[in-house]
Amino acid sequence: MLYFIKNKLVLFVYLLCSQLAFTQSYPSKNITTLNGLSSNSIYSIKKDSRGILWVGTGAGVSKIENKKITNFYEEDGLAFNNCWAIEEDSNHNLWFGSYGGGLTFYDGNNFSIYNTSNGLINNYVRKIFHYNEEVFIGTENGLSIINVNSKKITNPVYNKDLNLQVMGFFEFKKNIYVQTYRSGLWKYDEVKNQLVFLNDKYNSVFSTFTHNDNILVSFDGL
Repeated sequence: MLYFIKNKLVLFVYLLCSQLAFTQSYPSKNITTLNGLSSNSIYSIKKDSRGILWVGTGAGVSKIENKKITNFYEEDGLAFNNCWAIEEDSNHNLWFGSYGGGLTFYDGNNFSIYNTSNGLINNYVRKIFHYNEEVFIGTENGLSIINVNSKKITNPVYNKDLNLQVMGFFEFKKNIYVQTYRSGLWKYDEVKNQLVFLNDKYNSVFSTFTHNDNILVSFDGL
């Protein structure tokens, strides 16, 4: 009798695991330059509010809509062909951050470039974060904030002796936090337009992500 029960239990576990494996299988498709993508070196992906997929690569930005791929390059208006960050603002316009050429604003028809010549703190853009009526531009060294309506650029004050290599943003209780690679965690003070240092408990941070009341942090090498 015990042998029969054990066999039934083993069979139940096997069927359960098989069902879980089946239900967790998702169809996938590999999209490459053979399908029309601008490059196979992908640095950023963003699905906008209209369901359009934007892919930032090392050689341009690809737009995937209804299985059709359209590519944009410097000759079309991009600040630089490589694209490390993509964000959509509250007006449903897009921002492309390049590593070396600054920032590109795209309203669906026209491109506008923002770089150090017109106020951006640094041309090497790593991260872009949208909150309310502003986009936060995290660069290789410093932070710029752009109002999505007026396009006015402000650069928050911080200790310029530090290299603020921005690796991520997150919002918590209506406050914006800025995580850097080796210079700690900072909080943005909107009233004083400055970055307030909080701690350097985590070093070599590559990215951050919030889920409910949890902050997920990834590190260099981990």
